[in-house]
Amino acid sequence: MNTNTFAYGGMPTSLAYVDDGELISTPDGTISKVPELGRPTDSNLVQLPGGSKILSDKLKVPGTKKTFAQVGEEMMATKKSKFNDIYA
Repeated sequence: MNTNTFAYGGMPTSLAYVDDGELISTPDGTISKVPELGRPTDSNLVQLPGGSKILSDKLKVPGTKKTFAQVGEEMMATKKSKFNDIYA
């Protein structure tokens, strides 16, 4: 029997605190942005599916001057443009 429990009881959660402006990449390939609400850091508590990744708006991609969030936004922009193209 495969159950997700801890040794001393309890179940693992998929809750995470994220900052305003960070992007969340889910295992199904969607990327969504945490809205800018002017709250302090790590103030947005969200429930994420297992295997999700948070794309930081402060850490830089090695070899570039862009943050992970900026690269994710570029990926979001290219995906949106393909939906308008009937040949894509």
